[in-house]
Amino acid sequence: MRVICAIEDPGAANGMVGLADALTAKGASLEIYATGAATAYAASIGLAVRELDKLNLPVTADALLAGTSENPDSPVFSLTRAAKEAYIPTFGYVDGPANAAYRFRGLSTDPLAHAPDFLLVSDAAARDAFISLGITPGTIDVVGHAGMDRVRTRTAELDGEGRMAVRARLFAEIDAARPLVVFLAETSDGLDPAEFRRNYAYTLSGRGDSDGRTEICLEETLDALTSVAPEAAMVLRLHPKNDSAMFTPYTGGIAAISSGGDPLEVIYAADLVIGMTSVLLFEAAVMGRPGIAVTPRQSEAAWLSSIALGLTSHVCTTEALRDSIKEKLQSGQAAMKNLDDLVPPGAAMRMADAICRRIEC
Repeated sequence: MRVICAIEDPGAANGMVGLADALTAKGASLEIYATGAATAYAASIGLAVRELDKLNLPVTADALLAGTSENPDSPVFSLTRAAKEAYIPTFGYVDGPANAAYRFRGLSTDPLAHAPDFLLVSDAAARDAFISLGITPGTIDVVGHAGMDRVRTRTAELDGEGRMAVRARLFAEIDAARPLVVFLAETSDGLDPAEFRRNYAYTLSGRGDSDGRTEICLEETLDALTSVAPEAAMVLRLHPKNDSAMFTPYTGGIAAISSGGDPLEVIYAADLVIGMTSVLLFEAAVMGRPGIAVTPRQSEAAWLSSIALGLTSHVCTTEALRDSIKEKLQSGQAAMKNLDDLVPPGAAMRMADAICRRIEC
């Protein structure tokens, strides 16, 4: 049995970790084709991929697996359509509940315009979001977060080196006595661009000159650190889609900018990880690092599964952000309650099981 996979964004790449081995164990094969930001990111996490523009459908495949992206004109949509026309079963992997109505909408107004035959989702919240949009419940499998097994493995590897040694290797220019705070940048747009700009529901204002969600949350974080932890050094970790030039106005408050390579090393080295709703916050919790999700609206807590699981603290006011920074820097460790129960290992094998059950491997 031959499964082909098409991915465009880093989140989709994370979902494919370990899947090739899991399918091989079941007598099937996997070929991953990547484009956009997923190409370089896949290499950074050790995922073997081919160029998506070299894949033409129909092909002699038994299934197509596609990851979603923030591109409404994604080439993955045309591949899904071509596979369906060739009677090849199609699967979609979704790594969380955020923006469910836009994952398969494309340039249309129909949230299911490009939906595959079957969905593999990370958690019950994602499942429920797609059921509410009209997806048949029997076509959805909750498989978990495949990338979290890589996080566990990478944590054990880095434990062998030691956190301070990793920090010294990555950020030798920063005084080791200073608390290291990593801020996870995102882009101030997405599947629904209006959701990433200032609106009436915002409870954070930043410094008042920016309307972008990322800029507002970064400004709030920089000012909170100045207020309650002036000794801390901030590292800005760029998203693969970020243009570093957008952060030029903030360089005075940033000790270092990190991009490329394995982001888990950066997370591991941190005394505190702050972001919005990046999956790296979820990964920080699995690594045992303290984390804060700061969002400009309370409703955005639903965008990151680890908040609902109680693994990531969430704040959406200036006062709460400052209090949480103080508390997290003092505690120095994430709450690791029932981690394996909340985030069960073995997601790649559950994905392989679901695919093979549907196509009768």
